[in-house]
This record gives sequence, structure tokens and C-alpha cells, in this order.
Amino acid sequence: MHPTLFPDSTAEHPLVDIAVVGEGEEPLLGIVKLFEEHSLSRLEQVRGIAFKSKNGEIMVNEKAPLLKMQNVSLPNWDLEPREILEHIDIIPTHTSRGCPHRCAFCVNAITKNMWRSREAKEVLADIGIIKTKEYFKNKPLRFWDENFFVNKKRAEEIIDGMISQNLTVPWETTVRANYIKEGFIDDEFLKKLKKSGCYLLS
Repeated sequence: MHPTLFPDSTAEHPLVDIAVVGEGEEPLLGIVKLFEEHSLSRLEQVRGIAFKSKNGEIMVNEKAPLLKMQNVSLPNWDLEPREILEHIDIIPTHTSRGCPHRCAFCVNAITKNMWRSREAKEVLADIGIIKTKEYFKNKPLRFWDENFFVNKKRAEEIIDGMISQNLTVPWETTVRANYIKEGFIDDEFLKKLKKSGCYLLS
């Protein structure tokens, strides 16, 4: 987040060549392609980065648009080093990014990071893949969403699918406290959450 909020000072640092501003997938791919082509002199073509020009001037390119979650492939876990996957304590994955709320303490109030989500069937497919991996056996899952429950219908489809498709695993995620306080998430929904394996809402 620091390079996104302070791109100039980040790129000025002597140990930094290029800093990504905003989401990383599209800018990183652009950087890698230029690197493969031995064309890093054309960094000004890559949206969403800050870098030092040849004369030492700090350049901050136009930001890349926020990704549509349906355009982001599911994680290919086997690309990660096996020793990392075997030693993580909790399995990290996402079902959504951003948040529609604008709490004063949250960075989304500055970045205008709107809520975007995977469809329930994609989330269930990811959980299905995770359950087949021996290195994830007996480990809990963390949906690193900023707000998992923005769309209650989608959240219920995920939870119902976990139960009906035998995809229950110990899992945790985030929720706004007022969703529970005001009954958006009611007692029946909480019972289903527990049945699906949810043990922590933070």
C-alpha cells in the first residue's frame, strides 16, 4: 500500500527501481514482458508504475484500472514453492476485493477501491482445488476479502455450496460488525456459517 499512497518517495529510494501503484497483476505483467524483450527503456508504456528515468527523474505513469475479478484466473497453487505451501499455517485466498463503504480509517476512502467479486461457482471451484492438495491438509482457509459479506446472496451461495458439495473446511474471513448488529446476517445465517466450517469473523 505504501507505494500506492507515496509513489514518488518510494521510487526515489536508492534500492527501488520500479514501484507498482495500485493493483499489481497488470503492471507486473507489463514489466515482465518488457524485461523479456530487453526493452525496459519503454517503462513509460506500463500503466500503474513509478520508476526512475535514465536521467534520474521520477516518473509516475497513469494508473491501471481496477481489475475485474472474473478476469483474474484462480490461483495455480502448484506454481508456489512446495516448501512454502507446506509451512504456511493458514491458506490465503480471495473471493472479492475492495469495499463499498468509506470508513474514515480505511485506505479505501483514499484509493476509491470499489467492491468487486468472484462468482460463487469460482470460489467453490477454488475451494475444491484446495481440498485436493496434500500440502493443505488439515489447514484452515482465510478469505482475505476486505468485506466478504457485501452481497449476502453471493455469500449464501458460497456457504450453501460448501455444505452441499462437501467442501467444508475450517475457514475465517471479515465482516462489518453492523451487518450482524442490524440483522443483515441473522441467527439462521450464522448457523449455516458454522456448519460450513466458519470459526472466526474479524
